Amino acid sequence: MRERAASREPGGKNRNLAQFLAARSDIDAALAEGWPVRGIWELLTEEGRISFGYAWFAKFVRRYRAPATGEPPKAAPAPPSPSRSAAASADADPPPRPKPARFNHPATPNKEDLV
Repeated sequence: MRERAASREPGGKNRNLAQFLAARSDIDAALAEGWPVRGIWELLTEEGRISFGYAWFAKFVRRYRAPATGEPPKAAPAPPSPSRSAAASADADPPPRPKPARFNHPATPNKEDLV
């Protein structure tokens, strides 16, 4: 059983990943030269080095590509910047809000208020 498993080629997603990793050094070099991802995929497909679709290829490039030297690490997305009015109001102290009048409901109604 071990001999059979060792001689068998990987299938499905594993086969795709194995093909990608076999060509990874060429892919990284082409990306460093400025080749578009689709162009690299088309060339490798024509040469018969990979036999899977562009969607999987693009996913593997995003996940497994080597970072370029001098490339800064990916940072978390920046929070949205506040609007100008919010920034202007943050500089000046806002005026104090007046406290709302409390509702007073007497137990016995005043006849003058009703008429």
